[in-house]
Amino acid sequence: MLLKLKKEEFDIAKSCLEVNNLKRKQVEAIDIKLKLLLDSYLDQIIDKDVFQEKKFQLVSQKKTFEEQIIYNKKHQGSWIEPMKNWISEATEVEQVVKSADLELKKVLTVKIFGSNLFLENKIVRGDGKKSWSCAFV
Repeated sequence: MLLKLKKEEFDIAKSCLEVNNLKRKQVEAIDIKLKLLLDSYLDQIIDKDVFQEKKFQLVSQKKTFEEQIIYNKKHQGSWIEPMKNWISEATEVEQVVKSADLELKKVLTVKIFGSNLFLENKIVRGDGKKSWSCAFV
């Protein structure tokens, strides 16, 4: 399971790098357009209103691409680390259940069920948290 996760992490990093490179090329293309637009304005080919309108559009697009690049870098594979932690905890469940340490069992129970346990016919019951609900199917 961890090997699949490592492969997924590599694939995500690779695809994010490709997407970010594409976005950088688009930013570079916008920079070229901005320079051409400025040259056109300075050569009096276009008037001030057209220049400002086009410049606003291009700068807005550029900012959008730059924000997307930052977002991709920040959130690339953000789910992988919690998944690794969950897998390591899930693999230790059997050992904790077989152990005699009640404190470990209590901690595990809180992780799986939260604090929403209830007593039914002198048996403690609870619904597993969403992340743990698939572990015991």
